[in-house]
Parts: sequence; C-alpha cells; structure tokens
Amino acid sequence: MKKNIQTAIFLCNTVLITLALLGCKTTEINIRNYAPVAIASVYCNPSVPWYNDDPTAPDATNPGVLSNMVNNALNKNNPELITLNERIDGAAESLCDILEDNEIEVLDATELAQMESYKLSSLAWLDALSSDVPASGYKALGNGGKSRNRKIAQECGAQSLLFAQFIFQKKKIPVGHFDKAVAAMVTLKVYACDAQGNKLLSKTYTAISSNTTAYKNGNWDKEAVCDFFPTTIENVINQFVIDFATVDLFEAVPEDTQSNSTTSEHSTSIPIPESFKSEKLDVPDSKTITPTF
Repeated sequence: MKKNIQTAIFLCNTVLITLALLGCKTTEINIRNYAPVAIASVYCNPSVPWYNDDPTAPDATNPGVLSNMVNNALNKNNPELITLNERIDGAAESLCDILEDNEIEVLDATELAQMESYKLSSLAWLDALSSDVPASGYKALGNGGKSRNRKIAQECGAQSLLFAQFIFQKKKIPVGHFDKAVAAMVTLKVYACDAQGNKLLSKTYTAISSNTTAYKNGNWDKEAVCDFFPTTIENVINQFVIDFATVDLFEAVPEDTQSNSTTSEHSTSIPIPESFKSEKLDVPDSKTITPTF
C-alpha cells in the first residue's frame, strides 16, 4: 500500500511539472512566424490617474481633449505630465528592443511613417480631437479594419502589424493595517494581424511596480512613481513576449548541441525581469505569469 501511495505521488508531481512547463506557452500563435513585424501604433492615455477597481466607476484614463487641456494648465509642474512623452517613447523603444532581442525583425518606424496607406490611416480632424498621446513617429491608431491593415502591411512588406496601447496609472497599496503606499501600474492592450489583415491575437496585460513610495495625508512622491514606470513597462511587454514571441520550450535541440553535452536545457531567450521574482500583488482582471524554466 505504501509503495502504491508513493507511486501515485510521483505521478502527480510529474503531471504538475509538465503542466507548469506547458503553461509557459498559452497560445499556438507565435509572432516569430509572422516576421518582419511592423509596429503600426504605440500610444497612451494623457495622464496618470488612480486605478479604481470599481467596474462601475467612470473611466478616468481618457478624460477628453478639453479636460486634458485644463489638467495640463493646472498641473504644468506635475512630474506625471512632464514625463509623459518620455514615458511613451520609452515604451515604444522597449517594445521594439525586446522583440528584436528575441530575434524578431521589426520594420523601421520611420519608413512605415512614409507609406501612403499609413499616412491615410486616420483623419486629421479625428487626430486633433483625440487626447491619446502617440509615441514619436507613431500614430494613435486602433486596430481598425481588415482592408486598411492589409494595405499597410502589403505596402511596407510586413508579415504582421502590431498595435500597442499603454495605459499608465498609479495604485494605492495597503501596507500593514493602516498605512498605504503608491505603486506604478501599466496596462498593455496589444492587437496583431497578419499581412492579409486577419486577427492573430488580442490580449491585455497588467503589471504593478515592485517598488512603492509612501502615501500619507494625501501626499506621495510623484517623481518616485514616475521612476517606477520603465521597469514596469518592460515587465508588461515581457508578459506579451513570453506568450506570443518566445522559442518553444520543447523545440528540438540541434544535433551539434546534443553532441557536446549529455544533458541540454532549451529555454527562451527572453530575460526574466526582476519584478517577476517579487511578491505578486492582487490585481482584478490582470495577468500574472510565473515562468518555470
């Protein structure tokens, strides 16, 4: 009987380990198979509002053009607004760099901007009414229609188009029984289609900074929160890349590699950010990944 119990435990552990490994890849779609990739859109909300976990609360991430102008006038010295363009430009650069670090060719954004189909992809008066903030060299485009996307992809020679919307927020974190702290929070909404305009993926990821700053009497260090954004942005991009752009863990190891070692490990080329190693915070409707390489 004891031997049977030990055998059952061994089999259960084996199944759990296998499921954990399989969990690193949650989809059959892999952007690596649709390169070169053209990043057609990278944009963000015009401010850094508080995250509200009440689904019935009004959406404060996009306050509208008039409200945005008033906020900018009243808060012109606010680090959250001063660093806005730098933050979204950094997000665009990180997205491109992380994809290329995983050997995925990304078309030059400056060349894409010169394509006639891309220039005509949105109306000037709609751009003027939008309060969304695009990264330098990009448009604030939604994923749009199949026909439009097909024209852009074919003109620039891309095998896929990628649309990335970043939502920057701050979140109050309970500390102990009475105190609170403030963390940076980033949500990435990513959409991709193939060269024919067919949807490949549409998914949302969320990350919260592992670092926080004290919140007391309605005050907090705004500059510190802004400093938390770059690593949090990389975290949320890495979540996307782990899902859709990394090497398959069970891909065959080349023969020359096998001949040099009796035991070979094959892992993704993506660096795991430090925030994955820290304690996870509960976020409604967020995606938390614990890689098990």
